Amino acid sequence: MTEVKKGSFKGEQYDKEGFRISTPLEIALHKAQRLKTGTIADLGAGIGIQAINFASFSDRVMAVERDRDRLEACRRNAMILGIDNIDFILGDALSDDVMKSMRDVDIIHSDPSRKRTGDSWSFTDLYPNPTEILKKYKKSNFSFDIPSLFERDRIPVDWEMEYISLEGELKRLSIYGGSAWRYSKSALILPGGARLVENKDIDREIRKSEIPNDLIHELDPSIQISGLLPEFLDKEREISFLYSDKQRTLVTGSEEISSPYILKTYRNIDRASSLHMLRERLREVNAKKVFLRFPVKPSRYYQMKKELEKDLAGERDIFVFKINGIFFLTERTDDT
Repeated sequence: MTEVKKGSFKGEQYDKEGFRISTPLEIALHKAQRLKTGTIADLGAGIGIQAINFASFSDRVMAVERDRDRLEACRRNAMILGIDNIDFILGDALSDDVMKSMRDVDIIHSDPSRKRTGDSWSFTDLYPNPTEILKKYKKSNFSFDIPSLFERDRIPVDWEMEYISLEGELKRLSIYGGSAWRYSKSALILPGGARLVENKDIDREIRKSEIPNDLIHELDPSIQISGLLPEFLDKEREISFLYSDKQRTLVTGSEEISSPYILKTYRNIDRASSLHMLRERLREVNAKKVFLRFPVKPSRYYQMKKELEKDLAGERDIFVFKINGIFFLTERTDDT
């Protein structure tokens, strides 16, 4: 049986695993505002964070959950908050009994559970499977939250893709259809709400630079993963693509810019062609701490950092990038 505890979700109840996999409040609010309708179904409602937010904007919510204890937590959370327009349904979203109760639903929403973890996904890795939901429910208005690394070519071309980033971390890929559809593809930055939208009319050739200019900018991960880097570069004409790996995407330019799609900016102060030269340059620039901003095996990272910081007696925090075999010593342009 799932253990239900009193927690920090504004005093409501949750079980530890249910809270871990639940929708962040900022995203739940965004989805509720966007999907405002008459009756909306939340298939796999869990402890109710999304369903309760839906209830604040839509007339009626059908909260379906197959875990009895989580559904009870959902019910109690709604009661604590004075929410009275949610119907609580215990059962499997793909069962005949549950489907029969959904005949008058305007929009179907689901954040399916993941059967595994990994970098490559298909709809069969999710439960309930979104394609099975649409097949059985015969509804055209829908919203599903799926893994952000879901391969784009596996998603039907007429489904909208919305990549949602929260506080600089890519949280999910939301897909929409029917009346819920607004854009073909976009990257949404929360909590600010900036949105970069696909523009099929622009030149999609990536403007590149082999070495950094005066400034290195780290982009929000949603921009590269969504495939919207051309849209960003079209907006920022003085910026060029520099480098990308699994951890970060870098662009470069000569002037500071204010953009909701940029997480951090670094100013170049020196460079080195070898580790030996890097150690010398760190002393010359009065470094105290060193932060590696290039791929290093976890088992090697702190050892390498410790070796580079040995005998440093300066005052500066230095961030080191390695691009095309050259080490670039940089400083953050802000204090955060």
